[in-house]
Amino acid sequence: MALVQSDFLGGPLMAWSGLKILIIFAGTGWLAWETGAWAFGLIALIFAVIGLEDSVGITAPLGTWLIEEGGIRRGPRGSNEQLLRRAATMILLLGPTLYLGSRAPVWLRRAIWTLIGLLAAIFVVAVLGDVIADRSGTNLDEVVEEPLLSITTGLVVGLVAERRRRHLTDPTTGQPR
Repeated sequence: MALVQSDFLGGPLMAWSGLKILIIFAGTGWLAWETGAWAFGLIALIFAVIGLEDSVGITAPLGTWLIEEGGIRRGPRGSNEQLLRRAATMILLLGPTLYLGSRAPVWLRRAIWTLIGLLAAIFVVAVLGDVIADRSGTNLDEVVEEPLLSITTGLVVGLVAERRRRHLTDPTTGQPR
């Protein structure tokens, strides 16, 4: 039984996917503000672009322009366009993220690099999955991408909870717990 595009167009599934992106965006944005590690801020921006791409196709004009300027013929169902616009967007945002991730405080680097690794996995799945999905008519990319987003959401919620826990104080003594 093949998964077709309509299997993932239900309102609850789309809302859940959007909520995960919103949680990741808000959590990493807050971590950027709280820790001063602006690699988190760029990760938040990348997830905002992913969310906007999923909901309204925000990078479509960029992809169209790259296709026209590059003189590349359209692939099956626009796969060349999707590949180019996603690659250009990720390169423009990921380069500074990698730089800032390497300059982050040592105690935050593991979290930042884990999020960058998850972003890379989501990107590979989205690009390769779209190419496979375009050729096979299935929705393989979403089957793998959604669990990766769930894992990322869990990681971000855990990072935020841990950061908040470290700032809590004992109500009776006023001392950090």
